[in-house]
Amino acid sequence: METDNRPVSFLRSRKLIRVIAFLLVLVLLLAGSSALIRPKGYEAYDIETVDIKLQQMSSEKDGSIDVIFAGDSELLYAFSPLQLWGEYGMTSYIISSGGQKICDTYEILTQVFLHHSPKAVVLDGNSFYRDGSIYLEEDDKLLETAERIFPVFHYHTRYKTLPLPGVLMSFTNHRKNQELYKGWLDVRRIEPYTGPADYMGAPDTPKEPIPEASVEYLDRILALCREHDCALFIEDVPSSANWSYARHNAVEEWANAHGVDYLDLNLLNGEIGIDWSTDTRDRGDHLNFYGSLKLSDYMGRLLQEKYALADHRGDAFYGNWQADFERAGLYGTTADLTTEKVYARAADTSDADVAGPEAGKEDGDGV
Repeated sequence: METDNRPVSFLRSRKLIRVIAFLLVLVLLLAGSSALIRPKGYEAYDIETVDIKLQQMSSEKDGSIDVIFAGDSELLYAFSPLQLWGEYGMTSYIISSGGQKICDTYEILTQVFLHHSPKAVVLDGNSFYRDGSIYLEEDDKLLETAERIFPVFHYHTRYKTLPLPGVLMSFTNHRKNQELYKGWLDVRRIEPYTGPADYMGAPDTPKEPIPEASVEYLDRILALCREHDCALFIEDVPSSANWSYARHNAVEEWANAHGVDYLDLNLLNGEIGIDWSTDTRDRGDHLNFYGSLKLSDYMGRLLQEKYALADHRGDAFYGNWQADFERAGLYGTTADLTTEKVYARAADTSDADVAGPEAGKEDGDGV
């Protein structure tokens, strides 16, 4: 039997060289794949949703959007840009998504401002109460460090954001017309909220602090808006499942300290006309089409007065908006559009799904 007579030190050195070579190749592969997969110009927690939102919004003409609605799923169902167009001639877009973290809201906004000059960003406070950090395991410093050095670990599912999945997503359930509806979701399900009317609790309830990571991105969003001469307007969509005076008081404190307008729509349910027996799709968590009719009308009137937004109806530059409004067929004709008429028409002709007590949520993305 032939033996290897080379010195042990030589054999060990050879093995070490092989290990080092392997590690170098691995590092090069990780660095190369990270460079390919990492989005250019921004970071994100949910890169799939961020990319899909940016893809959807890319069809809008540069400089054509007056108002951006941002936040999580509470806002996603609440304000209809096509209704706002039909009633007030304003252009708006919803960049919200289910469970959206405020870090992703910020990153989407950085891209929006590259193409548009909105007069206002309307930001829903419910999203403040999600962990605002980009990285999955904030307490796992080793994993976070690895993700920062090699973003491929963080963005390993980005293949899902290629055009095909986005197209497939557009045909699923109630999301099939999301791009046509400018980011809004049309849900006719009715699942009443039957709890107490004073779900907000007592006005003097101690504050529930906004998570530190969310405050960091709130500050960034405010600085971004001011850099682009855009107003930041914080509101809270009526949600008996999520909102309370504990959160209201904390958000109001931050807004007052930073000179930002804040309006809690949960305190205006009577004035707006929210009816919890018809206007929610999941027992008070999210609004449905009927609640959105009322909230969009109220907010449209407020925004038009507050920010002197122009009525673009009849302006050829915004012809695609009128075409989309008519193609959607949600609200009849512009000339006949009043909230009362649309509500009556929708109640008569919709495929409203009145859910039983065991019906589940479609997204499950409330806090």
